Amino acid sequence: IFDEHNYVDIVRNFKYHFTNQDFTQYYNSRIFVPFVAYAVIELLHINSTIENIRTVFLVFNFVSIAISIFIYYPISKLKNYSFSQKVLGFTFLFTTFFVMKFAGFYPVLMDVFGFTSGIVIYYLWLSKKQYLFYMALFVSLFVFPTTSIILLAYVGSQFLSNTENHSSLYKYRPYILTFVILSATA
Repeated sequence: IFDEHNYVDIVRNFKYHFTNQDFTQYYNSRIFVPFVAYAVIELLHINSTIENIRTVFLVFNFVSIAISIFIYYPISKLKNYSFSQKVLGFTFLFTTFFVMKFAGFYPVLMDVFGFTSGIVIYYLWLSKKQYLFYMALFVSLFVFPTTSIILLAYVGSQFLSNTENHSSLYKYRPYILTFVILSATA
């Protein structure tokens, strides 16, 4: 996989790439997890072979999924989900190809971390932990930036729908959100 090859190179040669500012904008915006992988490999004195880097990312993926599952319970509690809604939500979120198979099949990608950062940020927003919400939102810009943009659009849509005098903005909400999401992913 093209991305895997590049992430492996980033982890192997992180000091060189960082010192020479050799990251493209795409990888700059997804640098947090490769940096953590590089730090773990350096701290534990692990050889940076492709197998070892894949193993580190595989462990990261399963820890990331475990964090998502752990946070899903407080989200379902804050949203007052019934038992059947909790089970259905869990099934749709965590037993999909993307989470259960993709995380192990292509471990050196940032998608699972984007999934987890979205769940964490959503929980922080629901629980009204603003300082942590903005910190997590900032960190997610360097994990999987599309997650941040989508969540900002969602929070913005909630703001637009909850204002008292929103009639002029409210009718344009789908267009505003579409514009924000498309411009952020372009």
